[in-house]
Amino acid sequence: GGTAVVTQDPAQTTTKSREQSVKLILVLDAQGQVNSTRFFDDGETSNALTTNYYTLIRYAVSGTVLSVTLPHRGYIGGTMKNSYSKIFIYGLRHRVSTLKYHDRALNMNCMETGEDGDGQKYYKMILSESSVSLTLKDGFTLSWEYTAVGRK
Repeated sequence: GGTAVVTQDPAQTTTKSREQSVKLILVLDAQGQVNSTRFFDDGETSNALTTNYYTLIRYAVSGTVLSVTLPHRGYIGGTMKNSYSKIFIYGLRHRVSTLKYHDRALNMNCMETGEDGDGQKYYKMILSESSVSLTLKDGFTLSWEYTAVGRK
């Protein structure tokens, strides 16, 4: 359920584009979860699968935790050295008050994005943190807390 999209800003050449930081966009499913795997290689090796020269990154959201793991780590060059410049999480059913990385609070923005026909409000959270280096080649975990009911 849910999905993960990794993007990079374009550049004049593929080489320059690969030097750009990446953005992670997570869209939660109806149960508030994401379970999505992405494939990365150098974009040039024709036999990346048979030579194991690729990396798989698994993005999972369950409850109030985002876990990023690397079930296969065969390619760690190029883009894999880049950091996440922004992480977006769409489809949250409550406003987030605190986002943490290793029990350290991070700066984030959480805003309402709309509501469904039953009055359920939805929110998105955006992490844009330059003081923490989260890279594609390393797994990490983020956790959050929701604002108490009745507070905005």
